[in-house]
Amino acid sequence: MRIHDRSRKIRNRRYVREGLCINHPNTKAVFGRIHCQLCLNGMKKRYEKAVQGRMCTHHPHTKAEKGKQLCSACRIYGRISRLKNLGLSKEECRKARIALETFDGVCQSCKVEIPRGEQHTDHDDKKKKFRGIICYGCNLSIGNTQESPARLRAAANYLEKHQLTESA
Repeated sequence: MRIHDRSRKIRNRRYVREGLCINHPNTKAVFGRIHCQLCLNGMKKRYEKAVQGRMCTHHPHTKAEKGKQLCSACRIYGRISRLKNLGLSKEECRKARIALETFDGVCQSCKVEIPRGEQHTDHDDKKKKFRGIICYGCNLSIGNTQESPARLRAAANYLEKHQLTESA
């Protein structure tokens, strides 16, 4: 961390403690917030302008993904942040970021095409490892079988058995 960043953090903590806006230190912050009403009004205007123009709400010069309010970089950042909060290491998060950036639109489990933005980042909760990008159905199946390959195989066998009896 650079010295400038550290001093800004310390200054911002002091402003928050005293109930002042971090951008306008002579103005009181709105109760429970770190910004004054002037800052909040500006943020609201930027947000509304971005939504109307189909621009990212965090990067006003970047187009948002179709039907979304964020650009792909923000959506990837959000997914990586969630993986960090779940306890994955920096190396695993780096692998996930690369996989998301180079995503080809196909589920790595069932090989079905997934619309952009509908993919799920699959990870092992016990080993804290990133496994791949999968569709909603595969993610649900893996989760409902408690990530047990034996249970998934048993379910596949069950389906195959009943498909054979129906066609006969």
